Amino acid sequence: MSSKVHFPGMEELQMLFFSETLAIISDTGEPQGELTIQVERGKYKDELGIMSHCVFVHAFSRGFLDKTLSGNSLLGYVSRTLELMEQHSQEFIKFLILPMERKMSLLKQDDQIVIRRSIKEGEEVKTGTSSFPWKAMKGFISEAANMVLLRVMAWRHMVPNNARFLALDSEGKLCYCTYEALGVQTFQVGRQQAEVFIVEQTVHSTEGIPMACQFYLLPDGHLAKRVQVGSPGCCIISKMPVLREKDEDEPQPQQFEKKPLVWEEDLELFSRFLERKTWSPSPPSTSAPSPCTARRPPACAPPTGPALSDRWTTCGTPGPLGRELGPRAGPSGRWARPEALGSQTPCGFCVNKRPPPPPLLCLKGLPQARA
Repeated sequence: MSSKVHFPGMEELQMLFFSETLAIISDTGEPQGELTIQVERGKYKDELGIMSHCVFVHAFSRGFLDKTLSGNSLLGYVSRTLELMEQHSQEFIKFLILPMERKMSLLKQDDQIVIRRSIKEGEEVKTGTSSFPWKAMKGFISEAANMVLLRVMAWRHMVPNNARFLALDSEGKLCYCTYEALGVQTFQVGRQQAEVFIVEQTVHSTEGIPMACQFYLLPDGHLAKRVQVGSPGCCIISKMPVLREKDEDEPQPQQFEKKPLVWEEDLELFSRFLERKTWSPSPPSTSAPSPCTARRPPACAPPTGPALSDRWTTCGTPGPLGRELGPRAGPSGRWARPEALGSQTPCGFCVNKRPPPPPLLCLKGLPQARA
């Protein structure tokens, strides 16, 4: 690898996890199939049984090539630094005479990468195995890692200078690939338009001719179009996806300096203090307040003393002092105005949310107060 790549961080990597589907069309615009690419967070268990987090890539396509059914699939696990963990790929073409199927698997074992290949043509099967030292594979980009790397380039809107990596050709032989930025272009789908960043990847085989593929990438990494140079067809999106954007940090609210509260100098707070002192509220209760006491100060305590404590009764419905302390006598009580009780007067509030006229209390056995 002749260029240095800054690998994505966790926040940037999170933006690359999504699935997309493109339509495969011929050079005349006729639909031939579909291509689906899925990148998500995954877990991988190595040969020692150690579980680790990874990037899981799954891509598959199925369609017709010159009226012949064909398809391919890719299943890969790569690390956050795009290092290969495991990858399996398969390609098939259902020819009428000799159907062809090609499989390749890459697996990291100990300090090397093991490559297994198999080609089936009709009833004939050819297999082969090769391996490379892990140290010699530094800068290797697998097909699964290529899917993630393209999305990173789209997010950053750039391709590293002289981007050159190790790769495998279609025969499973070690070679190198290059990336080149071809500029920006306006891409239209229906009535919607968006700018796409074009990246060309070229695989330079040691035996065959170079194979180039152009990727039209939307700003958030979605693939809008893929064209293989020399192929009559292409892959293209049928509708514009909802573009993802990076979360911007919300501005922090302005911090105000805390000022000491001098309640004695505040007329309103001081009046509230005097009011609470006048009412002499009972200690706060841990239970939820009843509906009739939720919007009024706590009720006053009943008068105490040997003369009144055993003869104190209320004339209303249940409540601290009766639900409504109105002027109606009990069955055997007589009425006395609150002034007769001195400082032990009720609070004067009820469930009607407004103070009623001065209430009367029913006191059994007490002499009637003088006017």
